[in-house]
Amino acid sequence: MGFLQITLGATLIASTMTLSAHARGSFASEEPWSIRHIEALPITIQRSIRHYVWRCGNAVKATHYFAVSISTDGDELISLHFENISCDDRRGVCDSGECLHQVYLKSRGRYILVFSAYATEVTIRGRGNVILEVIRNQFRANFRWNGVRFMPASASIDR
Repeated sequence: MGFLQITLGATLIASTMTLSAHARGSFASEEPWSIRHIEALPITIQRSIRHYVWRCGNAVKATHYFAVSISTDGDELISLHFENISCDDRRGVCDSGECLHQVYLKSRGRYILVFSAYATEVTIRGRGNVILEVIRNQFRANFRWNGVRFMPASASIDR
């Protein structure tokens, strides 16, 4: 084996180890619960949810999944999941196992509230055909995005 091959092999191994260590360091240093997940929201959404955050008390933190965005046919929607907030008094955002969920639409550079409900879970999915599934205890409802608002599509009771 020539000197050049050994040098290249050693360099490749060293750079792989460095990248691996860097990736582990980045992952470990990331904060899963942080106020930054709220502060990273567009300012109009921050203003809109300010009173909920205030009612929560001091030391409000959120996970990555507090805010989930989806883009479809030129619309940008941001879904907020308040069960992913940690604070002194969660009664400001959750009650009887159901938490506040909100969906905002970006319109003319601003975000406007297009859906708000206390629910066990809210899931938004789809690209051209956006469906919002809302679960409240055993009740399940689907809403279809029509470009302006979510319209009822179906409902059922889980037994």
